Amino acid sequence: MKQLLAPPERPKSDRRKSEARIKQLAANIEKARSNLALLDPENIPAAQDRIREMDGERKAIEEELRQTAPIPEREINEAVRSVLAQLYDLANWCRAVANPKLSDLDANAPPAVRRLLRGTSQIVVHTKKTGEGTGTRHEFLRGEITFRVGVNTTRVNLHDRAS
Repeated sequence: MKQLLAPPERPKSDRRKSEARIKQLAANIEKARSNLALLDPENIPAAQDRIREMDGERKAIEEELRQTAPIPEREINEAVRSVLAQLYDLANWCRAVANPKLSDLDANAPPAVRRLLRGTSQIVVHTKKTGEGTGTRHEFLRGEITFRVGVNTTRVNLHDRAS
């Protein structure tokens, strides 16, 4: 499950090199800013452009490191538990729907099932076609439900948003 949820892992040596490059860029930026006062006025715009370039490179490396940071085991376990609970809700709802007395499935679906179905990206039904013309029938073989599952890397609480 961790492989499905986690971003691609960077080798530790790459992470160390990137972190060292960030420190080097920060030191160079600080040195360049302190040297601005010593420059001739006509060279200041070029120096400021170079500082902006180095700062942009530093920010890009920091963002790349942030996006490829390992996800804590706790967050992965939380996502797995959430999907498992939703699947149990779906199984219970399917058992309840098997009751022929229910006529309006959507109105009788518990809120947990509605939340689950809102989180699906697709539902695929595999059938076998038999017969011809008006006698054509589709025999159910199997189904697949694909969920939008991922770890919230923005640290925004998605549960607070209205659906």
